Amino acid sequence: MSEVLLVAASTAFDDYRLYSAYFCRPNKTFRPVSHVAFYSGEVEPLIPKILDIIDELELSEEAIERCTLQTSLHRRVLLAIVEGMRAHSSSWRGRRVKAILLSSHSAQDTVKLPWPIRNDLHTESGGTKPLVQGFRYIPLEAFIEHPRTTTELLSIAAAKRK
Repeated sequence: MSEVLLVAASTAFDDYRLYSAYFCRPNKTFRPVSHVAFYSGEVEPLIPKILDIIDELELSEEAIERCTLQTSLHRRVLLAIVEGMRAHSSSWRGRRVKAILLSSHSAQDTVKLPWPIRNDLHTESGGTKPLVQGFRYIPLEAFIEHPRTTTELLSIAAAKRK
C-alpha cells in the first residue's frame, strides 16, 4: 500500500509551488512513502510524488555541486531551486536541510484532487482541531476516493488499513 506523508504546511505548500520540493530539518526520519500532501487548515488538492530524497544538504551552489544525487537532472533542479531562492529571498537559502524533490504541480505523477479537503475536526470544547501537527501518514488510496472533509479522509484511511 502506498502511503502519503501529510505535513503541517504553514509555508511548505508555497515552497512546493515555487520549487517542487519540501524542506525540513536535516536527517529527519520518515517511513518510506510515495507522495507528500500539505495541510494548512485544509489538505491542499495537489499531492506530488517523491522523486528524490537528500537527507542532508546545504542549499548553496557549492554544496550542491559536491553532493551525491540520483541523477544529474536532480543536481540541475537543485541548482535552479537555489537560484529561485535567491530571487525570492527565501530563508531556506544557505541552510542545511533535508530536501525532498517532488513532481511539479502539472506533472502526471502529481495526484490532483478535485477540491481541497476541508478540516471539520473539533475539540471537545468546540474549537477546531488540526488534522496534523508535524506530520502523519495516510494511505494514498484514501485520497483517491476524493473525500470532502478530514473526517471522511480519516474514516477511509482507517478502512484501507484493515
